[in-house]
Amino acid sequence: MSLSLYCRECGWFASDSSQLEDHWKFIHHGFRQPPPNITQKDFDNISNWGLHKQAHTCPVCLDHHTQMVGLAHHISSNHPVRDYFRPMTHTSQILLDHWVQIVHACFGKKIAENIIKGIKHRKCPECRNFFKSTEDCATHIFKEHFKNCQQAMNSETYINWSRYVNLVNPGVLPAMEKHHMDGKKSPRFVLHRQPDIEVLIDSPVMAQQQMAQDLQEELFAQI
Repeated sequence: MSLSLYCRECGWFASDSSQLEDHWKFIHHGFRQPPPNITQKDFDNISNWGLHKQAHTCPVCLDHHTQMVGLAHHISSNHPVRDYFRPMTHTSQILLDHWVQIVHACFGKKIAENIIKGIKHRKCPECRNFFKSTEDCATHIFKEHFKNCQQAMNSETYINWSRYVNLVNPGVLPAMEKHHMDGKKSPRFVLHRQPDIEVLIDSPVMAQQQMAQDLQEELFAQI
């Protein structure tokens, strides 16, 4: 089926462009989806993708996300479900339910529910306190519950927690563990490098804010 005739918010194919236009007009109140970042060839092969790849793909945007927690947050933030009380929202419940079923099949019910809720990677396995990020949670564990990072890494509680974190948020804990083992501060995000200047940002949010500020300054400079 042609990607150009596919409504990604509903998971539905129109028979022709006129029918799709009517669908957007009456169902989505004129809302038109931005072009997807996927080719027709890849779209035709979606049914042949493995469960893991399907689980990591936004069912609406059809974009691949490396981190399941980020994908769950993306879906909840950008694709609210259309229902009787929110007719102006666009995403079909059936489409999202299908993605949830894929996540359950890929990771199991318990992990899938935690992914969708997006909480366990920020919840201390020792004291059950919640933190803003995985990095903050890991730092808390190393400093508050164990004498050092190595002792934490040998703990069964930490091992079980880290398995989940590495599954849904890969790459974060190994970097944290390495820096704590080396006795360094928590890793920081490098925004950009120049020959003699290195700009360090404490979090991805700050990095985005800095990039937005730089872009604004460039726009003002062009006026």
